[in-house]
Amino acid sequence: MSKGLLKKLLRYQNKWVALNEARTKILAFGSSIKEVEKKIARTKEKNVVLTHILPQDRLYAPRS
Repeated sequence: MSKGLLKKLLRYQNKWVALNEARTKILAFGSSIKEVEKKIARTKEKNVVLTHILPQDRLYAPRS
């Protein structure tokens, strides 16, 4: 993932984002994963990466 894309993703903190398979382009974003899936369904993209962009001021530590 490029530094330019990482900077763009900061705009979508606490949102769901769909990226193309190569993770070089933002295809859609929204407040819920269902909202993003509906937007993606209207495109020709077949393989997408869905991710939730965490707020920068929070820490994430998964439980084991």
